[in-house]
Amino acid sequence: MGKKEGVKFQLAFLPHLAKAGEGEVYRCFLLNTSSRSCLYEIHAQTMRRGLDDQKGRLEAGAFFQLHSLSKDDLNDRPVYRFRFWEILEQGTGPEFFCELLLRPKSFFAKRQYHEILGQDVHLYTLMLQGKKGKGESLSEYVYRKGGTSSLAAWRNPRVEVHSPEALASFPREIDLHIEALVPDREGLDAAQILRIQLGAFEEYLEKAIRLGVDKVRIIHGKGEGVLRKRIHELLNKNPHVRHFEKIHPVLGTGATEVFL
Repeated sequence: MGKKEGVKFQLAFLPHLAKAGEGEVYRCFLLNTSSRSCLYEIHAQTMRRGLDDQKGRLEAGAFFQLHSLSKDDLNDRPVYRFRFWEILEQGTGPEFFCELLLRPKSFFAKRQYHEILGQDVHLYTLMLQGKKGKGESLSEYVYRKGGTSSLAAWRNPRVEVHSPEALASFPREIDLHIEALVPDREGLDAAQILRIQLGAFEEYLEKAIRLGVDKVRIIHGKGEGVLRKRIHELLNKNPHVRHFEKIHPVLGTGATEVFL
């Protein structure tokens, strides 16, 4: 991915019928036109509000919808910040990045028919650059620009070194009942059991963050609530955690759903 291979990503804005009183609205799509799957990170905002702040995996030739952009947003100096990594057989390739500023005059001049989306869109091709030196981190960039959206999705530089196989095989839940962690709990007191459970939780969460997993389930049981309370305290302090649900829709207070 890079200049020698041509531009591989597009950002398309598809006009769609808005609700009464909304004015003109455009659905935003990110398209991967490269021959390889990739990891991506996106931050988008206007001078007054955040538009997108997310990360994930985008397959070769695939696309997905981001946010909707109103005409008022378009007049409010939208800025997009992208980071991409090709997924290789062993881990990922080097980082590529792009910054895109939208301006109304150029926006309306870019309308054309898009074969994949099957409609006229306002189309941008992303001019990717290779990462050189340390540069400015995304969290520093958002802070400098005065962004107010959550930075949880941008604080994980280790996401770029995982292997696709490890991500696919990673279990999306962990059972912290002591009998699920150690073959024999005989002789362990309550403090030792809690340390083992918290250690297993921290190791599991660290690996999930490193791999770029977006959601996991922590099964901690109900009991007296000590383990559950400590897990929630650790989740509150972790900058990689976007949010978590304290009450699971099926398991109730016995499990916590964590969004990364």
